[in-house]
Amino acid sequence: MPILLSPAGSRESLIRAVNCGTDTVYFGVGSFNARANADNCTVDDLREWVKFCHLFGVKTYVTVNIAIKDRELHDAYRLLDCIYKAKSDGVIVTDIALAKYAIDNLTGIEVFASTQMNTANSLSTRFLERLGVDGVVLSRELSLSDIRTMVDATYLKTEIFIHGALCVSASGQCLMSSMISGRSGNRGMCAQPCRQLYSCVDRFGKEINKGYLLSMRDLCTLDKIREFSNCGVDVMKIEGRNRKPAYTGQTALSYSKALRNGVIAKESGYIKRIFNRGDFTDGYLYRTESDSLIYTAVPNHIGVRAGTIIEVDKAKNIAVLKSSMRFHKGDCFRFMGKDKEANAVYSRTLSEDKSGFLTAVGYTGNVYVGDAVNITTDSELEKGVEAVERTIGIEAFLQIGDMCRLTLTEPTSGTSICVEEGCTSKQTDNCLDEGYYRTQIEKTGGTPFTIKRIVVNCDGGYVPKSILNGLRRRALDELEQEIIKEYERRNIDNGEMKHNNKPISYNCCLSSETDTNKVIRTVEATEDANNSIMLIINDKQLTDSRIVSISKGSHIKYTVVKPENYSKFVVPEDIDWYLYLPASATNSELEMFKQAISKGAKGVVANNSYGVELAAQTGVKLILGTGMNVFNSRTIDVIDELYPIEAYAYSVELNENEMKYFGTPISGKRGYMYAEGFVSDMQLAHCPIKLNYHCACNNCKYDGDIYYHDKYGNRYAIRRTVTDRCRYTLYNCDKTSLIGRLDYTSNCIIDISCCDDKDDIGAVVGYYEYLIDKGCPNGNQADKNTTAGHFNRGV
Repeated sequence: MPILLSPAGSRESLIRAVNCGTDTVYFGVGSFNARANADNCTVDDLREWVKFCHLFGVKTYVTVNIAIKDRELHDAYRLLDCIYKAKSDGVIVTDIALAKYAIDNLTGIEVFASTQMNTANSLSTRFLERLGVDGVVLSRELSLSDIRTMVDATYLKTEIFIHGALCVSASGQCLMSSMISGRSGNRGMCAQPCRQLYSCVDRFGKEINKGYLLSMRDLCTLDKIREFSNCGVDVMKIEGRNRKPAYTGQTALSYSKALRNGVIAKESGYIKRIFNRGDFTDGYLYRTESDSLIYTAVPNHIGVRAGTIIEVDKAKNIAVLKSSMRFHKGDCFRFMGKDKEANAVYSRTLSEDKSGFLTAVGYTGNVYVGDAVNITTDSELEKGVEAVERTIGIEAFLQIGDMCRLTLTEPTSGTSICVEEGCTSKQTDNCLDEGYYRTQIEKTGGTPFTIKRIVVNCDGGYVPKSILNGLRRRALDELEQEIIKEYERRNIDNGEMKHNNKPISYNCCLSSETDTNKVIRTVEATEDANNSIMLIINDKQLTDSRIVSISKGSHIKYTVVKPENYSKFVVPEDIDWYLYLPASATNSELEMFKQAISKGAKGVVANNSYGVELAAQTGVKLILGTGMNVFNSRTIDVIDELYPIEAYAYSVELNENEMKYFGTPISGKRGYMYAEGFVSDMQLAHCPIKLNYHCACNNCKYDGDIYYHDKYGNRYAIRRTVTDRCRYTLYNCDKTSLIGRLDYTSNCIIDISCCDDKDDIGAVVGYYEYLIDKGCPNGNQADKNTTAGHFNRGV
């Protein structure tokens, strides 16, 4: 049976998860995790959190799942060392350099690849196998069929999400928050722009739809949990480290019951009251239509239906709710009528009869008679979750003779301890009173133990309460420590940390105290000492002789073709070209990409780890694209050891200094900065055409790009790419351009694949060619309608 993995965004959530029956918990330590705003564990508290879980046989996984910069690597390594020394069972890691460090240096600890690595096909799991991880959190965009295929194709442990918030973008491929606000989801600081209002406009300017068009419903698979159990996954994961402890407890309680007993009748309603965004979805498990994935009406918790408003007193802001439910102090409500933002709290019960309850609620906002009302906080339910307590049943044997000897045993593991104390008192009539001794030994309040069975053998002597109480406390404390030790002896290698013989030191690793502005970047001599341009074009532009001529320029080292349809594009024979691979792909698309490569591609631009394996299988050259989100040079070294890298793109989230003083990889290969083009903000995992036009695939109404407009007037283009299915990319509202901003020579990426025909491509390329030739800009000023992206600010 798969194990249940629950989130712990705080100590209280950790306690609730353990008490309510989870098998495993995951939490972050400090800021190197994807929920930086949660009440995370500290390094000082880490050992105590781990010990608490291990006492109950619950595993712990620590998330170190953000992108790590060069100068942060040593601090991240030290954090992994602390996690290891605290005897955590595993780590969940996103950064490839960090994963490699954990694999090589932390023995006896499991290393899981985070869902942010976007592992969605068997080539990605092959990459992770060669990297050396123990397990992988599969992408949330997979169908049940995809999951079964991947489980069958790998020996890695597999983990899937079964409940909680879903990202509208493919896992690890969202830059929208980062580009809008500088708050990077890849760095644990997502501002959730997907939960904002948007209007959908077609290419002619006609509004098609309006609402929370990017807001995904929450995932809930409670009624399908047994089906999951049969698909071979090892771990079932609940999302929600930023949610309250009652959520953690209730989801652990409900899913543990469903897994073990199949009991779900009332549990779904309980979960909906705790947190319910959009009345739930089963995600992509059955390739569900888009209108069941996105909830356009409300972007947050809606609760469950509680009743209807029958009377409103606007002067006192009191509404009367008629319901079949009894409410209590602390209950909160949401009105689902004309104004969905109106909220209320319990005031008092007015009356009760056979038809139900009349309840007064104090409200804010606009409320109308006839409005439906949902309960969003059920105070009694939350109190019930808080009251659940997990204890360890033990057996006690008390022997009283010349010595007072107390033996405690935990029967499941067989762990046993014995403590003793001398009997100094004379024998009295009480010495044969078992009830006297039982009463003292059974006092386990304030401890995790409950005595299920006690045997008293009194051969003489009398032990006063003070000695018995001291003996009991000492025995319980020693048993607790021994249970933890026994657990960790079984699950963790307690030997010294075994580092490689070579020192963990690379020229790219700068301490957090280092002033990167004072570091002098040294580049080893390579065959490519001069700077050059990587040009990204779409396949339709290959019919434009002007662009074909530009692609053959002396400064264009790599021409990358980004097809709109991967099965139908044609490339002129006299062009050396590289195939741009999508940032996410399932197994069914891999063969199509191999066929595309066979059309004459010199290499591939990998935006996901599967691209590394695809290059290795087809024997072509490998370029790491922006989708690989390369934050540090050690990542280049690690991948280069698996398959040689021709070139790589820096993450678009790095700023000028971070790219300029990027550590030199051992191979000496140099990076390319994204200088020109529309940055991909999201790789949408659903179909926005179905959502906005309410059409089916056999009646698709796609007629060119559509656009999402936000409340600030920004326009985001959504463009389709066809593989064996339709995939949609949401592009940043403003074009990134370093014209007039970049004043030194550098390797540059010019992405014209989304440019309009009216754009002067020659002038754009000419600017960067002049920069390479002359070592200075040609005097052109920055276009006010463009952005420098993260060139100046970073994340």
